[in-house]
Amino acid sequence: MKKILIVGLGNVGTAAVKAVQSAPDMEVCGILRRNAVPSGEFPDIPAVREVAELPEPPDAAILCLPSELAPDCAARLLALGIPTADSFDMHDRIPALKERLGRIAKEKSVAALTAAGWDPGLDSVVRVLMEASFPDGETVTDFGPGISMGHSAAARNCAGVKDALCFTLPLGQGRHRRVLYVVPEEGHPPEEVRAAILRSPYFEHGELDILFDESLGRFRRRDHRVRITRATTLADGASQILSYRMSIENPVLTGNLLCCAARAVLKLAPGCYTLDEVPPRMLLPEGATPLI
Repeated sequence: MKKILIVGLGNVGTAAVKAVQSAPDMEVCGILRRNAVPSGEFPDIPAVREVAELPEPPDAAILCLPSELAPDCAARLLALGIPTADSFDMHDRIPALKERLGRIAKEKSVAALTAAGWDPGLDSVVRVLMEASFPDGETVTDFGPGISMGHSAAARNCAGVKDALCFTLPLGQGRHRRVLYVVPEEGHPPEEVRAAILRSPYFEHGELDILFDESLGRFRRRDHRVRITRATTLADGASQILSYRMSIENPVLTGNLLCCAARAVLKLAPGCYTLDEVPPRMLLPEGATPLI
């Protein structure tokens, strides 16, 4: 049984713990948390502030942190010789992060899997297969309607924000509008909070509406949707279309994929990878029934 460290215990961290507990070849050896307080939901799992506090080192670590915090954490763990899997989702920054983590991973003879959530991650693999099927086609990804965990977490990390929840609304042809509900901290005027949010790299792209509220308790949904379409026209005028849809509870799918990524990272050669570079069979337990 491979021993897996879970870093962070928000919605994704909780889902990752459950996914690892359900896996036949892995077990959770500890939860890395800032307060090191044992979880009420997982009281038997050691909660620590530092890896050195664990009874024995983990075989791999799953990072369930906001994307802005994941790179430095991954770098620290890799420097300790611990393979990592994360769901970093700032698309345009993935190449630089992959290069940075790859250097450390190779120095320590371990592997890292970054951007291994559902998008980027699972959807990235789908887009690669679609492009291979129709090299001359055009791919469009439409997200939502649904909650963006990454944008919500990024907003909560901005100065003056007490709580935030971001909804993604599809406008078609890969364009999106985001509606961000924000509860400001006392003493922070809305315009100050708005300016802090707009400085975040998470909100550089797409249309954004920021709405201020006193509480977000009425919002209970954590679901999200995506539709990926690739189309091409043949020389004889015939249309070829590939379409992929899903409706998921965001944290659950991300936690499951990170569990699989932790399994794969123990089989990969030293370096840093994204999910589209990993043979799919590596995501499954040894001895899993062939699906071909």
